[in-house]
Amino acid sequence: MSRICICVMNGTAQNNELLLKEISSLVKGYDFSVFWNLSYEEPFLDRYRKENQVVFSLSDSDRYDNCEMLLLPDKNSFNGQSNSVSFSARMHCLANFYERVLANCTSIDVFIGNSGLEFSEFEKKSIHISDFSSVTNCLNTAVPPDLHLSINK
Repeated sequence: MSRICICVMNGTAQNNELLLKEISSLVKGYDFSVFWNLSYEEPFLDRYRKENQVVFSLSDSDRYDNCEMLLLPDKNSFNGQSNSVSFSARMHCLANFYERVLANCTSIDVFIGNSGLEFSEFEKKSIHISDFSSVTNCLNTAVPPDLHLSINK
């Protein structure tokens, strides 16, 4: 089962086409990629697509739409590879990225976990962006929880 990191932007002020270009440009400064057209159908996204909200997925590379390496806990491996960047450093990068995304909307919903889950299977937490890195420490384990983070500025 693949690990996912999907973001839903709430209350965007910009035209979606301009916003997509801005986020695509922003992600280039980090060590991950963005997918606008998800390669898999997540059951929990139906409610957001009906509301025509901006949805995107972060991934480890531009080849695969998943986050196996980005979300890999310290001292673990995936397909024989470990991540040379510490988990806390990766979460700090995500926090910086999401803080910049928040400049374009009122809040974001971030789903971090296993692919294929229903909305109710995610553990929901409402947080301020400054708490992102500390809240995501619980993901640095061999069996991490599936989180739905509602993040505000």
